[in-house]
Amino acid sequence: MKKILVLVLALVMLAGMACAEVAYPIVGEGDEPITLTVFSINKISDNVSNYNETAFFRHLEEATGIHIEWEHPAVSGLQEAMNLLTLRDKLPDIIMCGNLYNGGEYQGVADGCFVDLSEYLPEYGPDYWSLITQSDEYYRASANADGVVPAFRIVKPVADPPYHYMLFNMDMLAGLGCELPVYIADYEPVFQKMLEAGITPYMPPKTGYEKTLMGAFDVREGFMLDADGSVIYGQVQEGFRQYLTLMHDWYEKGYISKDFMASSNSTNNTLFDTGAIGTYSAAVVAAYNRGQKAGFEVSAAPFARQYNGQQLHWYDYDISPIVIHNEAVAVISTDCENIEAAVQWLNYCYTEAGSNLACWGVEGEAYNVVDGRRVYTDLIMNNPNLTTTNASYYYKMHVWPKLNEPDVVCHADLLKSEGALNSRLKWANETYFDSAYVLPSVTLSEDDLNTRTEIMSDIETYVNEMTLKFITGEASLDEFDSFVEQVWDSGLQEVLDIMNAAYADYMNIKAPQK
Repeated sequence: MKKILVLVLALVMLAGMACAEVAYPIVGEGDEPITLTVFSINKISDNVSNYNETAFFRHLEEATGIHIEWEHPAVSGLQEAMNLLTLRDKLPDIIMCGNLYNGGEYQGVADGCFVDLSEYLPEYGPDYWSLITQSDEYYRASANADGVVPAFRIVKPVADPPYHYMLFNMDMLAGLGCELPVYIADYEPVFQKMLEAGITPYMPPKTGYEKTLMGAFDVREGFMLDADGSVIYGQVQEGFRQYLTLMHDWYEKGYISKDFMASSNSTNNTLFDTGAIGTYSAAVVAAYNRGQKAGFEVSAAPFARQYNGQQLHWYDYDISPIVIHNEAVAVISTDCENIEAAVQWLNYCYTEAGSNLACWGVEGEAYNVVDGRRVYTDLIMNNPNLTTTNASYYYKMHVWPKLNEPDVVCHADLLKSEGALNSRLKWANETYFDSAYVLPSVTLSEDDLNTRTEIMSDIETYVNEMTLKFITGEASLDEFDSFVEQVWDSGLQEVLDIMNAAYADYMNIKAPQK
């Protein structure tokens, strides 16, 4: 924890590295007012009709001098809302889910719908520009090989610790005389005791892809990197056969719920909380907090390995300091009549003051400084009218394009109890996992994207169906070689050629020299 806090101090330094400076507020007394239109989810629609009613956006308007008119689509239909949005004659000035554009945000620029920000950022968005050009790693995650910067994104220099694990009820394990499993081989004796006690041991994802277990066999679902840095497809690797063999064996022994293909997150939570299942993969803090209310202790198991000393390479949480999140990929439309003001408004949350406002709110209102550290007030932690989650969108902006601090520093729900925080940090300092096999988000041309989509649509349908059949025994694993051959015959090599070329282009992207 101390290491994280020390690293967070670097955020202030980063925010001050800008190559130019924007004076805020942009609009002062006597100046012509500026109004921008913004398309964005209203995360607290139960509490406010639009974001201008929140404390955060009142403070943001005061700080920038820019007034916002909001267009809030339904959260459940965000992709559909985005599709309909692009059919309109005039787009809003700023759109907060530009990555949902058909073909992605880069395609939106190529189609003339979104602005290439690269020519505006040095002068009007210097704080964001300084952040994304500080290294090749930052820049290649923010721009393509042509230097196009299509969006403002979350910048998180200090990564969050893992949050999604295989979870166990420690009271249940104690009653069975078991300890947390560490290695793959440790799971079976625990599962056997659960089964004998009338408990369904394990509920995997309904897709059959349990990333933490797949990772123990050096495979990931979909495209990944191999040890040589080439792009490969996980489901045709030998490690995937080994993973399926394990899952089928567990299914045959009754360790896996026969109903897993019909499962849902909410149902799985209930089954776990009531002791009907022994383990599943989920967010540890939420499960820990539910367990505290119900009177039992929840703990995450370490990421499963086959043997002591095995290094895992599948870890995919916050692999990049530039975070892609649907609610926080802000693009500026070419219909915007004041692009400079839009860039300046978005840039504010990458300044020291703006990052502080977005991550914490206003001192004396959302937080106080106690013994040299920030502590949320009851308006955030114990608000009678707002849940802590909703208060985090009312007094601050939990998810927003901004210079972001780690969750373990400023996530209010996580900080509600020391136990919840410790549950998240339990395995945070382990060094046996990395992201070496995780393929970053690469950019494809429209033609290559169409080719990949056309070929992979059929492949993924076939692969997903066969994965479930292999697990349940509807298809024998003796057919795995013919399954792999079928995938290759369906055009996989053409797609891998496209992906490898795109990855090579991605790795050749270099930040502009300062």
